[in-house]
Amino acid sequence: MKYIGMDVHKTSIMVSSVDQDSYVIPPFRVSNTPEHIVKLAQAIERPARVAMEATRNHAFIHDLLEAQGLDVVVSHPKATEAITKSKKKSDRHDAITLAKLLRADMLVESYVPPLQTRLLRELVRECRRLTAASTRTKNRIRATIAQEGMVCHYSDISGKHARSCLASLALNPARKRSVERSLDMIALAQDQIKAVREQIVSLVGEDPDVKLLMSIPGVGYLTAAAMLAEIGDISRFSSDRHLASYAGLVTTTRESAGIVRHGHITKQGSSTLRWALVMATTHLIRRHGPLRSFYERLADKHGKKSARTAAARKLLRYIYAILNSRKEYDPGMSVRRGIECALGRPPVRVGQAR
Repeated sequence: MKYIGMDVHKTSIMVSSVDQDSYVIPPFRVSNTPEHIVKLAQAIERPARVAMEATRNHAFIHDLLEAQGLDVVVSHPKATEAITKSKKKSDRHDAITLAKLLRADMLVESYVPPLQTRLLRELVRECRRLTAASTRTKNRIRATIAQEGMVCHYSDISGKHARSCLASLALNPARKRSVERSLDMIALAQDQIKAVREQIVSLVGEDPDVKLLMSIPGVGYLTAAAMLAEIGDISRFSSDRHLASYAGLVTTTRESAGIVRHGHITKQGSSTLRWALVMATTHLIRRHGPLRSFYERLADKHGKKSARTAAARKLLRYIYAILNSRKEYDPGMSVRRGIECALGRPPVRVGQAR
């Protein structure tokens, strides 16, 4: 068995390999192009396993190598401490270390979603970036007119009535042109957002999982698509806590000498998933139901911000139960019961030991 480590860069890949007897083949560099990658894959002696770190361009390399029949492992960069904390840092050393860690089965594997899921993720994140850019531009317009002590009271600063209001303001000519340019940028961003949303709809279609998530009040089509894009295959999560950890919604923990301290949430996960959950939670806590009661109880003790984060984590547990059980959201459902039934476990009765 050959164990091959690939240190992937923007234009090249450093390749090294280790055999079963720990003999290291001297590293060499190849061009990071599809043609050279396919030639490299065809030249690799089988059986072989390949390891690389997750980078911005690792996905297409992973797909090409797998298409050539190779077993490819994508390592999580933050978990590869032998490389990140090494005092000896070079492309050659990193490639050899990856190969050795693969041989020792000490790599933390990173999930590589299917191509359609990756495309959906890119569209969702692009839509989020465009929306954020549009919001920043709207805030800049308000800041510009505030420089001359003026205010536009319309909530949508780029709307028809707001534009008439802005046009009537006696602004300095330079600032007036700045406002006009900002309005043009907002109009362009809104056209782009509409186009991206149409792409998302054409890609997702009438996905049954989207319909399940839309049964949750406050979760619309695009929010459900964003959640599915980031979560991927729900079966890869062994528990709802595993999913919460992936979303970065679990608290940091420090334990020493029997003393345990919990801090803020880790935020080490999908920021887009956290954003979608918080958006849905904001709508859901305005409606009567168990999540609102949960939020209000925590808000009195720990404040609104912490309560909203905890409610988002609880909503994620509902989502885990819904996607596993294939049943629509029920405000009266027990989250733990739904999760255990989804995993094929008998529900635990009160007073019964787990």
